[in-house]
Amino acid sequence: MEQTAPVSECRGECQGHQNYKNYPTFTVAVWFDNNQLLQKYLRGLARTALTEAPELEAVQAGDWTREEGAKFALADQLKGKYERQADELTETGTPMNSLLSWAVDIVDWDGIAEGLIDTMKEEDEHV
Repeated sequence: MEQTAPVSECRGECQGHQNYKNYPTFTVAVWFDNNQLLQKYLRGLARTALTEAPELEAVQAGDWTREEGAKFALADQLKGKYERQADELTETGTPMNSLLSWAVDIVDWDGIAEGLIDTMKEEDEHV
């Protein structure tokens, strides 16, 4: 198992927590994985993102593949949702709001979205 720096030694982002970019990303991924109702909802979002990706300007221009477009669109959707929730949970201008906002901001939403899309595609192949 890869050794990570103790919290007291972290500066900026603590990298490499259990094969995830950082601890906030690991936390979100585990939370998503452990909630079956949420998994079903997220697979639906992933399916919609993949279906709608060809309509994205960057996909049509050839800058992104369909999968990249879906990944970026889903990542933006998830990040926006959890940024709003973080703001609703804490009073703006407080230390807790700053900490929660920082954690949500450094989540690797692209990686989370890519994993959701890959899982959805794998499950669809087995149906």
